[in-house]
Amino acid sequence: GASNLLGGTIASHDETTTVVSVAGGTLRVPNTRVPDLHGSRQVKVGVRPEKITIVAGTNPVPTDRNAVQGLVRVAAFTGVGNQYLVQTIDGVEVTVYAQNVGDIAAPRSGEHVTLTWRIDNTFIVTPRLDSDQLQEEDANE
Repeated sequence: GASNLLGGTIASHDETTTVVSVAGGTLRVPNTRVPDLHGSRQVKVGVRPEKITIVAGTNPVPTDRNAVQGLVRVAAFTGVGNQYLVQTIDGVEVTVYAQNVGDIAAPRSGEHVTLTWRIDNTFIVTPRLDSDQLQEEDANE
């Protein structure tokens, strides 16, 4: 399935959570969703499009959620829902699938929004190893 990936740098970690610095802020990832990074601090943080809540403006974010700010580039009604392409501060396009429940007005193209999702829906993907690192790993096995 599709996932959104945001580039960042490992900033810190404790017994339960890894904190990743990304353009415009930080994202928290449960340590259970962090693979062996082979010593790399450069990572890609992921979240699936259907796990994201899109909210117009810059509202306060609950402490149990990650958030990034962005600008809606495309808003498309798909029948049972809406699909959005949102450009983050660092120019990454994030896809959001939102069910059309009719309780709030859907954001439109050109609007500033906040994208939020539960921390436990966040993951880190293993960084791509260069050929020297792969040869070193093969030699160690």
